[in-house]
Amino acid sequence: MLPCANCFKNVNSCECEWWMNEIKLKTMSNILEVAISQIGVEEDAAHTNHGDAIKYQNAAGLPAGGGFPWCQSFVYWCGLQAYGEANPIPRTGGVMDCWNKAPVSAKIERSGSSAYNIPAGSQFILNLGKGLGHTGIVESIDPDGTIHTIEGNSNPAGGRDGYCVARHIRRLTDNVLEGFICYDYPTS
Repeated sequence: MLPCANCFKNVNSCECEWWMNEIKLKTMSNILEVAISQIGVEEDAAHTNHGDAIKYQNAAGLPAGGGFPWCQSFVYWCGLQAYGEANPIPRTGGVMDCWNKAPVSAKIERSGSSAYNIPAGSQFILNLGKGLGHTGIVESIDPDGTIHTIEGNSNPAGGRDGYCVARHIRRLTDNVLEGFICYDYPTS
């Protein structure tokens, strides 16, 4: 029997659903742990999209040989490592394609977001226009709207054309922030 931490009833008969949020937060931390383990992974030569980045690209189904921008592929790969075939992240190398394919119920647009409704492990989406985007995984959000992220195909300055997996800081007020995807990650 798994007791609800709110009412202490069996979670199968509990009506407060508080336990569901706890389970979801625990399962979202799985993808975050995988992302953290990749910090420092770099391309063979900066801005080539080759080397260790190819494992991310291959996982997302991009053509063999690499050479593609890989921020979205990195996010997909992290989900695949954390959840296997139950990975809910769309299998794509395109950021805006991922946004378009994600379940509507999982999306939180920038206008509806606050530091209090975006859990760690969510995916953030930057829309740079003309079909271009950048993405990564939310590590945390401060009450002032500072977003702490882990991003693939980035650089120390936080750009989208990079060569490594790195931590960055973004803001809820960024004009290019399209929103967040809070996937329903598997619980087992």
